[in-house]
Amino acid sequence: MVVENKTTLYTTLTLPKMNNTIAIFGSGFSVFNLKNVRWFENLKLFYWGDIDVQGFEILSQFRTYFPQTKSILMDKHAFEKFFENDKGTSTNISTKLNLTDEEQELYEILKTNNWRLEQEKIPLEYVNKYFDNE
Repeated sequence: MVVENKTTLYTTLTLPKMNNTIAIFGSGFSVFNLKNVRWFENLKLFYWGDIDVQGFEILSQFRTYFPQTKSILMDKHAFEKFFENDKGTSTNISTKLNLTDEEQELYEILKTNNWRLEQEKIPLEYVNKYFDNE
């Protein structure tokens, strides 16, 4: 599991026991530092970033290295449940991103409205419940 920021990395220490799982600090767009980790090529990878345009752009970037990556806790349901009217950082990206249809739809909403939900604002109880169901 690659996470976007340090706060969330610390959160992963409190998650339910997940056998054969490690959390790695991706440090935002610095995920490019992981692109040559060939060990990742045959692993089930998860990416957990902020629900904002940059979070999805980072996810897209990471998927160019490891296409099997699945986003976690970056969905419309989590966004609508915990969004607090936070403004994001605008983007000039206009190319098609490497996102699923659902991710692309949410990305467009976030981009149009300049919204964001930082991953650390998702309550730990919700996060734990998510991973209990995975």
